[in-house]
Amino acid sequence: MNAVDAAVDLDDGDGLLAADRNGLLRASAMAGAQVRATAAALAEGVLDSLRANHPPRTVIWVAGRGTAENAGAMLWCSHPVCGCPTISG
Repeated sequence: MNAVDAAVDLDDGDGLLAADRNGLLRASAMAGAQVRATAAALAEGVLDSLRANHPPRTVIWVAGRGTAENAGAMLWCSHPVCGCPTISG
């Protein structure tokens, strides 16, 4: 079977989990819930102690290979704009 011949059965949960070798399907499915939980916490004032009138002094990005590493490189490229030291490793 190749990518052209592959048929995806969205009702086959076990098949979807088996095909999700890197866990991307599960991570993207959970991302919406994380965003909603963060929005609710923000609306309830739970995150008020994290708010400040000052920008971050340093951004530290630790990531493995792949998308996270690429995001770290993009973050590092933006350090002249954000005005704080950026450490990527």
